[in-house]
Amino acid sequence: MAFWTDRRSLLKGAAGVGVATSLGACANARIVGFDKSRKSLDIANSSEPLSLDPHKATGSWENNILGNMFIGLTTENAAAEPIPGMAESWEVSEDLLTWTFHLRRGATWSDGEQCDAHDFVFGLQRILRPETLSQYASFLFPLKNAELINAPPEGTEPLPAEQLGVTALDDYTLEIRLEHPAPYLPQLLKHYTAYPIPKHVYERVGDDWVKPENIVVNGPYTLVRWWSNYIIHLEQNPRFFDAANVTLQHLYFYPQNDVQAAARRVLSGEAGWATRFPSNQVEVLNRDLPGYVHVSPYLTVNYFSFNMTRAPFNDIRVRQAMAMSYDRDFVANQIYRTGEQPAYKFIPPGVYNYPSTARYPWAELPLAERKLEAERLLRAAGYGPNNPLRFAFSHRNTSDNPRVAVVAQNDWNSVAPWVTAWPTAISNRSWWMACLVAWARCWSFCRRSPFSSRSSRCSNTRDTWRAPRSSWIASCAPLGCTGKASFPCFPATPVPFPG
Repeated sequence: MAFWTDRRSLLKGAAGVGVATSLGACANARIVGFDKSRKSLDIANSSEPLSLDPHKATGSWENNILGNMFIGLTTENAAAEPIPGMAESWEVSEDLLTWTFHLRRGATWSDGEQCDAHDFVFGLQRILRPETLSQYASFLFPLKNAELINAPPEGTEPLPAEQLGVTALDDYTLEIRLEHPAPYLPQLLKHYTAYPIPKHVYERVGDDWVKPENIVVNGPYTLVRWWSNYIIHLEQNPRFFDAANVTLQHLYFYPQNDVQAAARRVLSGEAGWATRFPSNQVEVLNRDLPGYVHVSPYLTVNYFSFNMTRAPFNDIRVRQAMAMSYDRDFVANQIYRTGEQPAYKFIPPGVYNYPSTARYPWAELPLAERKLEAERLLRAAGYGPNNPLRFAFSHRNTSDNPRVAVVAQNDWNSVAPWVTAWPTAISNRSWWMACLVAWARCWSFCRRSPFSSRSSRCSNTRDTWRAPRSSWIASCAPLGCTGKASFPCFPATPVPFPG
């Protein structure tokens, strides 16, 4: 199709971008989404980034781009295990409270300036300053004084960011002090919240440092052009310390919320990689693109969040009835169909060093028995033929969510003839009664109880209403499926940065 070809042509003409000659020569020809000869890859990304500032980003679709532009103290191998990134080595004190990282000598920003320990100190202090308004600042709360800087107790002033437990002992040695032992620190430092920020650029242009005309990066690719809701073009950074092992020269990211359209573009050759695909098409995709579809572990859980401040969900019996009567197994086997597991607990399987034994006490009951118990609970809560239960619930109109919503509607309405639930598209979060949402872990370890990440003290909270932490556990019923996500990607070819 000509649509994506025109984007490339406009990008070159309007921005004056010096792409490979062969790309320009085929401006009126069919785009090849993954072109080995031109070393270019067109990517159907799941959404449009809100920001490419690592301290302002919040979504996996932003991480898909940022992870190709920056690298932290650690990075990951093909098995998602932490390996040296900007830090060549590190050691930890006997009490596990002080970590010392030894940075690569000669590693630079894309403008040739040294990327050193001072840039990491600057970045970590910046993200924790309250005025930065970073939603994910709480990821770094294991660092000494981080929480007191970013979210101090009510009625107290925040500590200065300079009191953060991070010190540049010299240009190539970084010391990180912790509030408590955190053996998972190398995994946490892979996350974009811990990326360095180019201090020399930020001090000159402030928050505009991330604009294409100002940005410098320390990763394998640098930003060339960003047309909002149109295209993001990255090209290889020749100053990256491991540039010799970077295979592709150009990456083109296209926002693509519609997973059906993303799959069609991969099938037609317009895109060489789609970050998601419709799971109900997995058999067709495997047939038409043998060896091309990849299903990889992904630590996430889909669940319904109930508004506990309003009836009917201010009654725990109603919430429990909804959780019991939902057929998770059907969703896993018939809707997702790519290896997901029914969620009878909140923390997904596969979390490092976590026993994952917690389950609903009724998880082993047949669905028919669970629905009978759900009806009993609703009657005990005062609902019945003379006081029917009626409510709307919201869901996103992306991926498999609309199909999952139909299953939930059928299951809940089948509890009793006087129960009526109907799905609606997401609009104003403030009046949700119940909403199908997702919670994804950004690391494969259990830092603390997942429920603490939804308290009013946490900066990346997703719910606009508040409830005591002790009762929040009952307000969220993990209904969806956990453990897998699906990614069609180019076969037998190294990823842009192989590690």
